Amino acid sequence: MILTAIDRGIPLFGVCADPPLGYYSGTHLSNQPEQTATVDWKQRVLDLEQFTEERRLRFLLITNDEAGGHTSDLAFPQGVFDYLEDYKQVGGSAFACHIQSWYPYPQFALPEPTSGRMAYIVN
Repeated sequence: MILTAIDRGIPLFGVCADPPLGYYSGTHLSNQPEQTATVDWKQRVLDLEQFTEERRLRFLLITNDEAGGHTSDLAFPQGVFDYLEDYKQVGGSAFACHIQSWYPYPQFALPEPTSGRMAYIVN
């Protein structure tokens, strides 16, 4: 699809990928484990980043942690930051990262002056 858009002259800024932590780490319980077990998810994200950047586009990474999002205000950001640290360690270098949650946690995003809550940690 990216190549088709480029071939048609559609101006693209970048590519945005949305692999939640469970998928990225290969720990998400899938209804198709025989397929998902054969995928190196970390490499797949890195390959998409490389493919995108080779075409002089920006690579944007959406990050979230489903398990942490169902656990606590502290577990969600810790999962996300562990994800981002791992992503950097395996060679990832997205142009930008977008942290999002639609889970029960974190309960508050902005404004947040309280230590341990998402926006405070991000700041």
